[in-house]
Amino acid sequence: MLIRVVYRDERFDFVKPVLLNELLYLNMIKKFRRSEGWVNPVNDKIRGTGGHYRGPERRNEMTV
Repeated sequence: MLIRVVYRDERFDFVKPVLLNELLYLNMIKKFRRSEGWVNPVNDKIRGTGGHYRGPERRNEMTV
């Protein structure tokens, strides 16, 4: 799956999700497209930012 992005210099592109995470970390993305519409990473919630999960922690559990 490819994600449509707009770079800070206004160029459009399609990138893989792994690359999107890297570009967001490097602050190179002005906005990207989700099914709900365009997302501005400065103003909109994106994965890994904001919010607090109040349920049990499951990622550290060992599975057999």
